[in-house]
Amino acid sequence: MSDDKATTFRDLAAKAYALEKKFVKLGKAGVPVPLEVDYDDCFVKAHLKLFAERKPSAFPRPLLRAKLLESLKNERESLRRVLADHDSRLGAALREMADWGERISALTRDVAPSSELSDYRAVRE
Repeated sequence: MSDDKATTFRDLAAKAYALEKKFVKLGKAGVPVPLEVDYDDCFVKAHLKLFAERKPSAFPRPLLRAKLLESLKNERESLRRVLADHDSRLGAALREMADWGERISALTRDVAPSSELSDYRAVRE
């Protein structure tokens, strides 16, 4: 790394550290810290004319909150559908297992006991 790049890196690191400290200090003081956002120049000029030199926020909080709540509700509904699908599959599998158990019991009732069947019953129980 050349001295030029090292100096630039050190300068940038120092600036980043200073900004981070300032951000933490403002956060502890309860001051809302605006996030830096790249705005279109035409939009900023029009907004400044309309709103007396105030910089627009990136997202209005009520809109952001509404979008977040909508997203969470959609996720919850999706999870409910998946859970209902898994419950129905599990119920079908349990019914099928019970049906096969009844079939096996009916088939083995009339057959003379053999070592293979007794092994199966021992494993099943």
